[in-house]
Amino acid sequence: MEKKTVNISESELKELYLNEKLSTREIAKKLGVGQTTVRRKMKKYNIPARTEEESRQTESFKKRRKELAERYKKEYTKVYKKECECCGKPFIVYGADQKNKKFCSKECESQSRRKLERTNDGLLRNTFVCQGCGRTFDNPSLHRINRTYCDKCLSIHKSESQYNRIKVKCGWCGKPIYVTPSRYRSNKINYCSISCMSKDYRRRFSGENSPTWTGGKKHYTGSWQRQRNKARKRDLFKCRVCGTTEIELGKELSVHHIRKYKLFTDKKKANSIHNLVCLYPDCHTFVHSKKNKTKLYINNSNKPLEVILRYSLFAIKNIATFIKLRLELCWEYLAELSRSLLSHLKDVLFH
Repeated sequence: MEKKTVNISESELKELYLNEKLSTREIAKKLGVGQTTVRRKMKKYNIPARTEEESRQTESFKKRRKELAERYKKEYTKVYKKECECCGKPFIVYGADQKNKKFCSKECESQSRRKLERTNDGLLRNTFVCQGCGRTFDNPSLHRINRTYCDKCLSIHKSESQYNRIKVKCGWCGKPIYVTPSRYRSNKINYCSISCMSKDYRRRFSGENSPTWTGGKKHYTGSWQRQRNKARKRDLFKCRVCGTTEIELGKELSVHHIRKYKLFTDKKKANSIHNLVCLYPDCHTFVHSKKNKTKLYINNSNKPLEVILRYSLFAIKNIATFIKLRLELCWEYLAELSRSLLSHLKDVLFH
């Protein structure tokens, strides 16, 4: 299907828009094209668009406003004379949205809802017989379909159920308390306060009894503190991801195991300095999260750590990051070598 081309000359467009002061919608309707086409041609011919104040002064805008005003008068200012279906009083409503109104006030509307059809025995449909006193009563609420007590007997029945409580002991402190029969049936253990309940819960659901128990926290062995301090000194007390120092943080940085500690049988190899890296607490959280898609500083393989490139470089897809980490490793090796040489020279000179 061939694309339809529209030829609108610059003189014709200027005559319609500037001299006759037609809107872009009227021009598009007159030429049989879209409004977007007219605006695109105006931009092509550098014809400036009217401002909001200028567009309000055009004849097309005034005509449109007049049509809307007449439409509003016809639809929203029309008067409807109605008669209330409840009290029979005449009333007036304005507008098409109010023409279906049936009642003159909210009182008449609520009163009409209570007028229900009568049953064969002559009682109202929402009228019941009280089981407490035996008299009939009208239920003003339509939500309660089956009521067994009137308002007076209902209050007495509630008070009796409140007073007929069962004496039990608090599950934590042993203090005697009184609970309702429903509460006694539903709860195996009752408490006198929330604090007693929280204390008992901490005792009952702590440790292995907790549903979230995973074996408990095990402290690292294999000269962990010594290796941890070595890793901090090697990294110059800086985070390997963001570069934050311990002075800026105000406390010691986290030391992360690249390969998980529990995957090692020999814990000294797990705490090897090549398997440790210093991280800022937020960076440490990021490394263990699902957002770490490149598996930065993560190596959970069963292969020996010496076979795999340090710091899990196999998982880093960015070549620039790979080169940067390799350079950091070289500088660390040179720094450690220079420190060892200096210490050796001091020993030779001063001993």
